Amino acid sequence: MEFRIHFKRKRKMEKSRVSLFPEEPACTTENSNQSIFFKEPNLCNFNQAIAQISLSLSLLTQTQSSGKMSTKATLFCLLFIATLITTSMPDSPKEKLTHLHFYFHEVVSGPNATLVTSTTLHRNTTFGDINVFDNTLRVGPQHDSALIGGAQGMGVHAALDGSQGLSAINFFFTAGEYNGSSLATLGVIKASGLSERSIVGGTGKLRFARGYMLSKLVNSTATSLVVEFDMYFTHF
Repeated sequence: MEFRIHFKRKRKMEKSRVSLFPEEPACTTENSNQSIFFKEPNLCNFNQAIAQISLSLSLLTQTQSSGKMSTKATLFCLLFIATLITTSMPDSPKEKLTHLHFYFHEVVSGPNATLVTSTTLHRNTTFGDINVFDNTLRVGPQHDSALIGGAQGMGVHAALDGSQGLSAINFFFTAGEYNGSSLATLGVIKASGLSERSIVGGTGKLRFARGYMLSKLVNSTATSLVVEFDMYFTHF
């Protein structure tokens, strides 16, 4: 891209052509050998854009030091370069909305228990007790349904009347699209009915996750329980 600048020299008006873009390097598309100079910035990668901007600034500095550029022309160049920087920035990743549905399986007693009470005050109430667990996540409520991950965390009996507790759980996935990714959650779990808790973060393909999850008890025996989960969250 070129533009013309008028300046006075020895009482005579002359014209000077100042090119902000040297002929090399050029940015080309993948499907064509035709060179283009930022006519469509998305076709050029960010590193090439920075290189072009650096060269432009160098030329601008040299021209200013030689006294050949007017104030208006200088301002125009700076505005043009600022615009180029903005349009050359890579696109931000798009946020996704995801819904996950699965079942949480816990063994509360026996040799294969996945939950233990690590702290108890041994009083007539469970207030202050802390439970730690390492449970499995499965596709369905059946104990032999497909395994998709696990849930490791803790629950604190934080209500004097025993109606609810505070849980911090890390859900990790070992199968499917989110294999190797995890979600961090925090919130209040009720002794009965529907519980709603916050999704506060994630790793892997679920980085920057935020949202909420709903859970309810669907089956309970003397040795085990099954909880149904629905998670709704956004992530990149």
